[in-house]
Amino acid sequence: MKYPFLFMLISVLLGMLVFMMLASAVWAELKACVDKKGDSRH
Repeated sequence: MKYPFLFMLISVLLGMLVFMMLASAVWAELKACVDKKGDSRH
């Protein structure tokens, strides 16, 4: 490979993007769960 650094950078960026997507999905699930539970506290 001629550009190992570029390849590494792209793979890291892709990994971060996927991680952020997963994290936001999990966060939405948790938030919905907490909202359901916290209705009585409000």
